Formats: sequence, structure tokens, C-alpha cells
Amino acid sequence: MGLFDFFSRNPDHPLGNPTQASKVAADLARLEPRTAVGEATAWLESLTLANGFRLDQLAERILLIEGAAVPQVRRLGREYLAMDTGTAGANALWEVAHRFWSLLASAHIHVLNSLDETRRSTKMRRSQLAIVYSAALNASAAIQKWQQYRYRRLPDSYWETVGRLYLAACKQEVEQRRLELYEGYGQTSAEGEYLRILLFHVAAMDTLPPVEIEIGERLIAHFLPQFALSREMSQNSAYWVEAGAPRSPARLVAIPPNHPNQRFFKGDSAHAARDKLVERIRTAKAIPGDLVLGAAYAVGDVVHVLDHLGLSWSSKPPVRDHVRRAIKAPLAVIHGFEEAMRTIAYAASEERTHIPDLELWTVSDVSLGGMAIHGTLGRSPWPCIGMLVTMKPNGNGNWLLGVVRRFSRNPEPGEDDADAVVVADPNYASLGIETLSRAPAAVLGDANGMPLDIIILDTPVVGECCRLIVPPNTIEVTIPLKFMLNGQSARVMPRETVATGPDYAIVTVFVQSFY
Repeated sequence: MGLFDFFSRNPDHPLGNPTQASKVAADLARLEPRTAVGEATAWLESLTLANGFRLDQLAERILLIEGAAVPQVRRLGREYLAMDTGTAGANALWEVAHRFWSLLASAHIHVLNSLDETRRSTKMRRSQLAIVYSAALNASAAIQKWQQYRYRRLPDSYWETVGRLYLAACKQEVEQRRLELYEGYGQTSAEGEYLRILLFHVAAMDTLPPVEIEIGERLIAHFLPQFALSREMSQNSAYWVEAGAPRSPARLVAIPPNHPNQRFFKGDSAHAARDKLVERIRTAKAIPGDLVLGAAYAVGDVVHVLDHLGLSWSSKPPVRDHVRRAIKAPLAVIHGFEEAMRTIAYAASEERTHIPDLELWTVSDVSLGGMAIHGTLGRSPWPCIGMLVTMKPNGNGNWLLGVVRRFSRNPEPGEDDADAVVVADPNYASLGIETLSRAPAAVLGDANGMPLDIIILDTPVVGECCRLIVPPNTIEVTIPLKFMLNGQSARVMPRETVATGPDYAIVTVFVQSFY
């Protein structure tokens, strides 16, 4: 018996005929990825507006289109991560993928809402209900990831929607039914998909670049069996959520008021499994074959994300190195290595021929290690995790140099519509800045006869190491660097590259002479 043989009649829709629907799905699998995803999105939109389908028929058609399109949208995801995500081409690709996942989630939710309205649960088998709930939450998880690629904070309505989906699955007693959504995806459930959303949120992905966000999502899926949602709080519960409420999950710092929709989760078992995996990777200096990440990634990137996840899964919250002090003050900001070179050199020059193209942000808190700032985004492709920023506090004549460690776009006030899956303001953002130097110096250095732009972070001291910022791939450990600073000549030997960014490398050097 075929997938659609039990239908008594075909709806008046291009996908109403089972044979035609199967042909459309097969064609989607053969198209170029962007074209396929665009066509699949159009089919999903038409299905949500169609009349004449029984709910089980409609659910089957949506799942059919989904199964054909998901491999294609995953290919778009890999293409997106390989691009400069601040370009117009990357933005256009992001829109295609994000629109697909948004309409897919809406299509599944449309089926489930229609089920509630008609109260005809007998029209859908329990096994089919489990698939639709899981698929709706899976699509919502994809929305979450693609929003995070752009560092957009999810609105409260998102958490209300995914929580209600989970609670509805619980009411139907299908939340833990195991199933396979797509070929190669592995076993999942509605509860597993909801838990994956919660874990992604508490992992603080706003401090990772897009490639590491993708790695993080894959690692969460790998460790997901080590987690469980519980109605009861235990001694080691680290996080909690009130499912269906317009609030995101939060770390458990006090006993919350009792509520039947509360769920608790912890990461003790996952933390231990993570430690073992990190040890395996560091010993072998390679990614184990049983760790499915969807693509080949550098060992260092995977270990970095594993270390990052370890902090979020700990039963004790990370302790800040420095005390924060809340303030509200304007801050002039520019970004990028070249602008930093020109601006710092301009500040030290008597001629002052360079006028930096500044943006005005607001500092909300400061500490010895950095600051939090917020404001309206200006020119593309600013900002991104790891980008250099040159900053000048109001009333202070000294330029500071820092690096973006956290980036989050805020939902636009007034657009948090309960019927929307995700609405976010593309312009207003908050950044976490790590201070690299409070007195940077910009000089023109010499690398064996080759001129080299250098930003000096620490005052050179003979016999000790200091940090320099240089363009990427411009130094070798066997070639000394020479430069003049405040009328003194310095000769240094590169030791190691300690950090890299989009247009720079931070290196430690040994100071051989400075006189």
C-alpha cells in the first residue's frame, strides 16, 4: 500500500494528486539548492492556504516537501558558512534559508492549530501527530540557529510558541515517541527537539562566530541523550523553564514559584561525556569518526566549542574575572585593523591628517577586562565576533583597543507579535568588548626589509614578551621585527600567534633590545 493510497479523494490543489506530489518532491531533490529551497518555500505557502485537504493529507504533503527540501537547505547552510557573512550575497542566502524554515514551522503549526479548532484528533494517527510536533519543533530549532547566525535575540513570543508545542505534544502523550524525521538525522522526539532548543539557548552562542555556532549545534545533538527534562527540581538542576510562558530558559539561582509547566534540566552527565571527548580529540589530534559534525572542521575550533559548552553545562555558573560597574556614557567607535592603525597613528601625530569615520555608541557597564556597549548598527559588515574595535570614551583623549567577544541584536520594541515565529530589529545591538590595551601604539615596522603595520599592545621591556597586532600571515618565527617607538629602536623575535580575527593576528614577541 502506497503512502497516499488510503486517501478517498484528491483535493483541488497541484499537490492534491499523490503521484504529482511525489514528482514535485523528486524534482526538488534534483534542482540547484537555492532554486529548490525557493520552490519548496512557495509550495509550503500554498499548502497553508489550500482548501480541501484533510488534516492527515495536509500533514503528509508538508512532510513530503520538507523531506525533499531539507538536504538542499543544509547545503545552503554550508555555503553560507563559507561566505563572508556581511556581504549582500550572504544576506540574500540567509533570507532564502530563514524564510524556508519560518514557513515550514508555520505550516506544521497551521496543521496543529486546525486540529485544535476542529477537535477531530481521530483524523490524525498518534504516530503522525508525533511526527508533526517533532517537525514543528525541529523547524523552530533551525529558525533559532539561523537567527543566531545574525546574532538576533529571539522575541518572547518564540518561547511561548515552542513551549506550547511541547505542552500540546505532552497532552497528546506523544512527546517521547521516538522517530526519524529525515534520512540520516537519527532518532528524535518532540521532547528531544524542545530540549535541543533550550540547550542551544543556554549555551551563550552570542560569543561564537557562525562556523562555531554550527559546530555547537552539532555537538548539542551529539550529547543530547545525556540530558533529560524533569518536572521536579533536583539538587544539581542547573536550568529551568516555564514551558508555554513568554520567557526564555534561565539558570536556576533560586527556587521558582511552583507551576505545573515547569521543567528542569542539568548537564552533569553531558559534562563528563564532554571531558572524555575532549581527551580523545587532544590525544589523537583528530576528530573521532563517530562524532558527526556534518562537515570537516579544524580540531582547534571543535575543542574551543567543547570548552565553551563545558562552561554552560556546569552546575555552577562561570565567575567573572572582574567586577562590573554600571554606567551610561557615550563612546566613539570604529572597527577593523586598518582603521585602528590610522586612528591610533592619527592621535599620536602632530599633523593629524586622518579623520576617523566614527560611530557613536553607549557604554552600559565597564570592568577592568572590558565593557558592554549598545547602539544602532551602521555600515556593513560591522560587527562580528573577533573584530577589532578602537574606542574613545567621552571626555577621554586616549584611544582604547578591544575585540568583540559577544554580539546580540535586540528585538525591536512593538514588533513582538504573538502570531509571528520570529521578529527582530536588524539595527539595534549590544556588544561585549574585551579590552586589549588602554594605550595602544601604531608603528610601521620592518620584517627583513618588508614594511609591516604593527599595533603595539604592551610597552616593550628587554628580556620579556609583549603582544603585537599585525595583518594575518605576515610574520615568521625566524625573522626578527624592528620598529621605532617613542624615539627608541626595538628589535623583537616572534614567538607564537595567540589569536586571530577577520583581518589581524595577535602575536607574542620576545624583546631582544629596546633603546
